[in-house]
Amino acid sequence: MKKMFLKFRGGDDDDDNNDENNSNTNDDSNKNKMETDEQALAEERRRKRLEKFQINDEELIAAAAAQQQQQQQQQQQQQQQQKGNTSPTRVSNNTTTNTTSTTSTTPSPSKPTSIPTTTNKPAPTTKDSIRQCDIPMTESNYYVLEKIFLIYLQPNNSLPQKSVHLSSINEQIKEEIKDGQLKLDKPVLDRILVERLSTKVQGVPAVEYLISCFNRIQQTIKKKMPIDQQILKDSTELVLLYFGLVLTIPDMFQNTSSSYGIGPVQLMPYLCGETTEELTDEFIFKFLSEYQEDLSPIFEPIFLDLIKILSTTTLTGNVFPYYKVFSRLVQFKAVSDVVVTLPCWNNPSFNGKEMERNTILGSLFSPSSASDDGSTIKQYFSNASTMNKNTIGDSFISIRQIQMNIHNGLVDLLKGFLKVQQENKEAFLSWLATAVEKNLERNKLQVDRTKACSDGFALNLCAVLVLLCEAFVDIDCSKVSMVDTNFLLSGKRHDISKDTRLCATSEEADQWVKDGTIEKPLAHTNFITETFFSTLRALHIGINSTYEKLKIIGRNLQDIENNKRVLLDSKIKWQNTPQGRLFEGQLDLLTKKEDMLKGITYSIDAQLFEPTFLQKTASFLLFATNWILKVINPKNIPLPLPLPAPPQFAALPEFCIEDIVDFFTFVITNFGQVLQYIKLEQLMKFFITILATPEYVKNPYLKAKIIEIISQFVPSKYSKGNPMLLECNQDVKDHMVLALMRFYVDIEFTGGHNQFYEKFSYRHYSSLILKYLWSIPDFRKKFTETPKDPIFIKFINMLINDSIYVLDEALAKLAKIKENQILFDDPNWDKDLTPEQRKEKIEQNDLNERICKSNLNLANSNIDMMLFLSSDKTIISGFMRPELIDRISAMMNYFLALIVGPKCTNLKVREPEKYHFDPKLLLNQLTEIYVNFGRDPRFLQSVVRDGRSFKTSLFQTCEKIIQRERLKNPQELEEFSKLVVKLEQTSKEEEQAEEEIGDIPDEFCDPILSTLMTDPVILPSSKTVIDRQTILRHLLSDQTDPFNRSHLTPEMLIDDVETKKKVDEWLASKKKQ
Repeated sequence: MKKMFLKFRGGDDDDDNNDENNSNTNDDSNKNKMETDEQALAEERRRKRLEKFQINDEELIAAAAAQQQQQQQQQQQQQQQQKGNTSPTRVSNNTTTNTTSTTSTTPSPSKPTSIPTTTNKPAPTTKDSIRQCDIPMTESNYYVLEKIFLIYLQPNNSLPQKSVHLSSINEQIKEEIKDGQLKLDKPVLDRILVERLSTKVQGVPAVEYLISCFNRIQQTIKKKMPIDQQILKDSTELVLLYFGLVLTIPDMFQNTSSSYGIGPVQLMPYLCGETTEELTDEFIFKFLSEYQEDLSPIFEPIFLDLIKILSTTTLTGNVFPYYKVFSRLVQFKAVSDVVVTLPCWNNPSFNGKEMERNTILGSLFSPSSASDDGSTIKQYFSNASTMNKNTIGDSFISIRQIQMNIHNGLVDLLKGFLKVQQENKEAFLSWLATAVEKNLERNKLQVDRTKACSDGFALNLCAVLVLLCEAFVDIDCSKVSMVDTNFLLSGKRHDISKDTRLCATSEEADQWVKDGTIEKPLAHTNFITETFFSTLRALHIGINSTYEKLKIIGRNLQDIENNKRVLLDSKIKWQNTPQGRLFEGQLDLLTKKEDMLKGITYSIDAQLFEPTFLQKTASFLLFATNWILKVINPKNIPLPLPLPAPPQFAALPEFCIEDIVDFFTFVITNFGQVLQYIKLEQLMKFFITILATPEYVKNPYLKAKIIEIISQFVPSKYSKGNPMLLECNQDVKDHMVLALMRFYVDIEFTGGHNQFYEKFSYRHYSSLILKYLWSIPDFRKKFTETPKDPIFIKFINMLINDSIYVLDEALAKLAKIKENQILFDDPNWDKDLTPEQRKEKIEQNDLNERICKSNLNLANSNIDMMLFLSSDKTIISGFMRPELIDRISAMMNYFLALIVGPKCTNLKVREPEKYHFDPKLLLNQLTEIYVNFGRDPRFLQSVVRDGRSFKTSLFQTCEKIIQRERLKNPQELEEFSKLVVKLEQTSKEEEQAEEEIGDIPDEFCDPILSTLMTDPVILPSSKTVIDRQTILRHLLSDQTDPFNRSHLTPEMLIDDVETKKKVDEWLASKKKQ
C-alpha cells in the first residue's frame, strides 16, 4: 500500500515539499490564510496519513522527482502530436456562448461538441473555454470535478444531490494557477479528491462515492465526450487507489463506514446487486490490475461475512445473491488465488460440522430442507402428525422446486469456479476430500451430531456432484475406461486405509500397492477419475446414512404410536383419578415428540426422495456398476470367474458395492416407479457376476442385499415387478438357480449379532425368486441339474432346518394368540392391572403376532418350494439321499401331527389370514408332498420308522378332512388314499422286521441314534465307529468330529469293512432264525 501511495502521490508531495520550505520563512502569513478550523483539521489528517505510511521527506522528494520527469516526457509527446495536427479543431458558437456565462453564481458547464477523442491516446489540445472565476479552469476540467466527482469549488446555493462544496481546498490549489488557469493534472486532482474524502458528507459512504465516480468516468468514456483522456485515466487510477485505502485503512478518511459495516464487508450489498450504484466487473478487474498489495485483507473479510450470512440463511431465504457474490469474485484469477489459500477454504483441523459451517463452500452447500436449523419443519410441517397427504404433497412440491434451483445454482457456480484455472480444480477436490473424510462419522452406529454435518449438507453434496458427473455419465457408459481404479487404491486423494476391503485385508492391499501387484496411478489423473471417486465417497456419507436415520426415526415413531394407543385405550380408567394429570402430560409429550419426528421425516423425505435426484443418482451408480464389471472381469470371460479374485478388485473398499446395493434396495422397494425409464440390464449382469462367484465378496450382507433387490423384480399381488430383467442375460439363466441355492446355504453364518433371525428373511427372498424361476422353462431345466451338485444336499438340509423351526415357532405363537383373544373378549380383563402392566400385556401380544406373521410367511415359502421341487422325478432323487430322507419324513410327520392331531383346535384363531395362516391350504400342500415323495419306497419306510410323530390314525384323519372339505379333486384324493394304504402296509412290515431282529448288540448300535448301523464308518480323529447316514447328516451343518470337534469332511470317512461284515452276518443269522 505504501508503494502504491508513493506512486500516485509523487507530484503532489513535491508541491507539498515546496510549501513546506516556504512555510519556514513565512509562518505567520500561512497561518493567516487558514480561514477555518476545518482547514487546520484537514491538514492535520493529511499529515497523519503520511505518518501512517511512515513516509519521510527524502522518499517524498525522490517520488516527486520521478513523477515530474514522467510528466515532462508526456508533455513532450503531446507537443509532437500537436505539431503533426495541421487542421485545428473548431469550437461551436454554442460552446462559446455557454462558457461566457460562467461568471454566474451557479455555474453550468457546457459540453463541447467537436473535440475528437480516442480511447488509446490522449486527445489533442483544443481551445477549451476557461471559466472565469477565482480558480480559472477549462469547462472540461470543471465537468470532471462537478459531474464526475460531484465537487464544487465555488459556492452554490442549490448543490445537486450528493455533491459537496470544498472551500477548504481553494487557497491550496490557487498556488498551482499558472498562465492564468489551473491545470487539473493528477497531483491537483489527487489533492482535491483527498480533501473530498476527508470531508464528512451525510448519507454518502466513501465506498459508494468512489464506485459512483468510477461508473461516471466509464459513462463519460462510452459517450465519447470531449474530455482529455489523460485526465480520465488519472481519475480512474486515483479512484482505484483510494478505494483500496478506504477498504484497508478506513480511519484515514471520513464516511468510511456504512449501515452494512466498515472495511471490505461494505462491498457485500454491491456484490449482491442490492444497491443503486452498480459495482461492475470492469471496476473489480481494473482494481485488481492496479492494486499491488496483498489482497487477503480485502477479500478474507468478505468471504467470512459470506459464511456468516449463509449460516443463518434458511431454505426459503434468498441464497442466490450470495452465490452471485462468490461467482463474481472467483471469476478473477487474482481473487481465486487468494480464496483457495484462506483458512476458511479448507482447514484440516475442522471436524465435519465445522467443514459445513466454517468453510466457504460448506456454507454455500448448507441451505436445505434437511438442515439442522429446523426452519423447514417450522414453516411446512409444524403440525406434522395431523397433516393430510395433500398438504404434505403440496409442501413437497414447494420444497423440491426450491431445492432444485439451489442445486442448479451450485452447479453453475462450481463450473464457473473450475474453469478459471487448474489450481481451482485442485482446491475444490482437496476441500471435497476433506469434507467427506471428516464426515465419515455419519456412517457410525452412534453418530455424534456435534461432529458430523447435517443431512441437508450431505444430500446437497450428493445432488450437486451427481449433476457434475452428468458430463461423462452417458447411457452407454462409454467413458468408463477413463476411470483409473489405481488412483483410489493408491490413497493419493482419498484415505481408504481404514475401510474394509471386498476380499482382502488392509495389510494385503497395502502390500500389493508397495510391491507393484497393483500398479501406480497415472501421473496426471484426469478430472473424470477425480470426480467419479469423490462422488462415490460423497454418496457413502450422504444417502445411505440418511436413509438409516429415517429407519431409526420410523422405529421410534412406532413406539410412540403404541404408547399413545395404550394411554388412550385406558383413558376412561385414569382420567378422573389422581394420576390423571400425569397421564395427560405423558400424552401431550408423546404428541409433541410425534410432531417433531414426523416433521424431521418429512423434511428429509422432501429432499432425499425427490424423483429427479433418484433418477440421476441411479444413472451414476449404473455407471459405477459398469466400472466394477470392468475391474472384476476385464476380459469378459465366462462365469463363474476363476479364483482368487483379481487384486485390483479384492482391494477395493466395500462401499464401492455397498452404496450401489443399498441405494437400489430402498429405491426399488419404495420408489420403483422412478426407475421405469432407466435400463437396469447392466445392474442384473453385475448382480449375477457377484452371485456366481461369491468368494469374490467376503461380506454376506452385500450378497443378501443383492438377493433382496432381485426379489423385487419378481411379480407379486402387490407389484408387477420387472420379470424381464430375470431373462435379459444368458448368464442369469445359466447360473441364477444354483447361485440362489448356494446363497441359501452360505447365509447361515453372517457373522452378525442377529444372524440367527436375519437369515430367515434373506432366505425368504431367495425362496420367492426360486419359486418364480420354476415357472420359466429355461430355468426349470437348470433345477433338474442341481441334484448333481454337492450344494444341493446342503440346500435341502437348510430348507428342512428352517421349515421345522419357523413352522413350529409360528404355530406355538398362534396358540398364545388364541389364548389372548379369549382373554381380551372379557371387558374386565385389565381391571386389576396398572397401565404399565396393561401396556406390557398388549406389547407382548403384538410381539407374538409379528413373530407369528413373519414365521408363517417364511414357512409358507418353504412348503411351496418343497412342493414344486418334489413334483419333478429327477429332483426327488436328491431328496432320497440317506442323510436327508429321514429328516424329511420326520419333518412332514411333525407338521401333519400339528395340523390334524389332538391339539389342532389350539390353532383356531379369529382372522387367520391376518397371520398368513391357511390350515386348509397347508394341509393340501403337505399331503401333495407326501404323494410326490411316496413314489419312492424308501420314503415310505422312512416315514413309518419315525417313532416320534408317525401314526396311521393321523393319515386316516387327514383323509377324512380332505374328503369333508373337498380339498382335492377325485383323482388327487385317490392318490392320497393309495398312499395311506401303502403306509399302513409298510408300517406292518417294519413292525414285523423289528420283532424278527430283536435287541441289537451294542457294538452294532449307532453311538448317537442307538439304531442299527447299516453302513458303518470310522472317524479318522476320534476313531469312533458310526453309521455313515448319521455322520453325513451331522456334517451337513457342522464339519467337525462330534466327539472331539476336530475338522472332518465326508471325504475323510473310513469304511469300516470289518464291522459291516459282522452286521451283515448277524442280520443273516437273524433271518434264518
